[in-house]
Amino acid sequence: LGSNTSKVMVSERTALKNEIPFRVLSQSSYSCRLLPSCDQSKRVIEKGMLDRLLHCLQQIRSQLSDQSVERIEAVGTAAFRLADNALEVVEQIYLKTGISVRVLSGSEEAQAVARGLLCDPELSQWDQFVAFDLGGGSLELLEVEGRALTLADSLPLGAVALSQLFSGD
Repeated sequence: LGSNTSKVMVSERTALKNEIPFRVLSQSSYSCRLLPSCDQSKRVIEKGMLDRLLHCLQQIRSQLSDQSVERIEAVGTAAFRLADNALEVVEQIYLKTGISVRVLSGSEEAQAVARGLLCDPELSQWDQFVAFDLGGGSLELLEVEGRALTLADSLPLGAVALSQLFSGD
């Protein structure tokens, strides 16, 4: 559950060795625009933002039901890390949708991005690379050498946060 967009990937495990450990069945994105206010004294996910997120999650829940998904793993990113009311939001999500959300630390988010990249067939021939993942609320910096993660960091420099800071919106 991102600061700007929430993404859904439905996959199934593969049993063959030397393959990517899963096969993607479908992917979709939902615009939730969750990032807390730029006003540092008011770091909360406001009711309108929560309502928008709950609407997105109800759509996601419906999509997953249609696909007979057995397990849902939902994670919160920078918007949840920044929000003073993240615990209450996570509780509301569970009460209204039945979806449990685990809030990732910046380091955990960076490592998750790296795991995703290392499973990407487009990058399977690359043993060494540097990657940046610019999200709505944070920027993840990654370095891979010999297919091993050597740097994973997260900075609070997301696109939405920066545009709010510099445009005043």
